[in-house]
Amino acid sequence: MNIKKDLLKASRQEIYRDATELYEQYNYDNDITPYEDYIYERDFREKVIDFLYANDIKLFKSLTEGNLLVKISDISFTPNQTLGRMIWDFSCTCYEIAEPTYEQIR
Repeated sequence: MNIKKDLLKASRQEIYRDATELYEQYNYDNDITPYEDYIYERDFREKVIDFLYANDIKLFKSLTEGNLLVKISDISFTPNQTLGRMIWDFSCTCYEIAEPTYEQIR
């Protein structure tokens, strides 16, 4: 089994790499607050979408069912218009592949 062991890396440093300081300076020079930083918001959302659409097995943690190894399909995102695009509704279908064991997820 090929299990995704990478965590979603979507900090400003991970997204913009060598241009992080330039990006932050641009925001400072143009009085762009974190609330108005629509470029980072879009880039972060794109990283989340790429992570979810990757065709690999993911560890799903459920309070009621415990840990499951799943594949994700039928992914959809819908912006919440009343909150100015800052929050998106997310839905998907998860198909259980197997019960996780220590050997599979280490």
